[in-house]
Amino acid sequence: MKWITTSVQLSILFFSLALAETPSCQGLCRDSHFCDSSCYTTPDNVLFTVTVDRFGSGGPKCTSGVGTCPGDLTDFDFENCLPACQNDTACNAYIRDEDFTGPRCRFLLKCMDMEEANAITPCVDCESERKCGSCPTFEYKDGLSMVHWACEMEDNGYTTRPAEETRCRPTARCAEGKPESIRCKANPENIELDGTWVDYPSGVELSEEELADYPCECPDLRIPADDDTFLVCDTQHSVNENGNYIVKTVDDCELICGGEVTIPIECRFNPSRTGASWHIIYDGGDIVLDEETTCLACNLSNCNNEIIENN
Repeated sequence: MKWITTSVQLSILFFSLALAETPSCQGLCRDSHFCDSSCYTTPDNVLFTVTVDRFGSGGPKCTSGVGTCPGDLTDFDFENCLPACQNDTACNAYIRDEDFTGPRCRFLLKCMDMEEANAITPCVDCESERKCGSCPTFEYKDGLSMVHWACEMEDNGYTTRPAEETRCRPTARCAEGKPESIRCKANPENIELDGTWVDYPSGVELSEEELADYPCECPDLRIPADDDTFLVCDTQHSVNENGNYIVKTVDDCELICGGEVTIPIECRFNPSRTGASWHIIYDGGDIVLDEETTCLACNLSNCNNEIIENN
């Protein structure tokens, strides 16, 4: 029984960030552990450069920098410089562009940003990629008051592994002790191993409990058992020793009165997403239970709390 279906496709929030570290990935960290990135460089950061002299033979030629040229350029492809970088353990990024002689690929010790490379103008006619790490995906939990993670990425962190430096924030602000922002930190020993989620900006590693989706809590709702009262929930509920059903935040229930009237009961976010309240759907209207309400019954004389209609 679901009155409102929560889609696994989350609304992804894009945050404007100015990271003073390795240039951020512009896309996903692919299976090859490379991502699109705006890379710049200085001469002492170039391992080697492969070029084609359009005025000469047209074959690829390599010029060493601080590294060693590959021994065989027979199958070198300027449309795909990535394999050459993958085959060199010192290579962590590359830039593909053209100079006055023709196409070239520069293979780098690291991907620099404009400021670090003392570049004057942005490169608009080049393509670059850098090595990247990624963090485990989050486990999606359903619920109308469930707080998820929204990440600064093209996809979402529940179906796609977020790349290093990706920042995520909770979709609501109603649970004390949860981080306000988290960041994916690459594994410093091996970029191909899972990275870790850390608090931002403190850098403290987070536990599985801190990373788990969690609900904004509504107070337990007591429903007195009566001859005209029947409760149906997604998980079975029994009458306790005090003669009450107890509905909790994560429950999805219907209160059936007299065998005729069906009232859905839901815990939902408040408009500011700083908390949650019990809602019931009755006579076509959305009725919000007062924050102090802890009881609901088919015969309201069984409870002393009032309900107020949400206009």
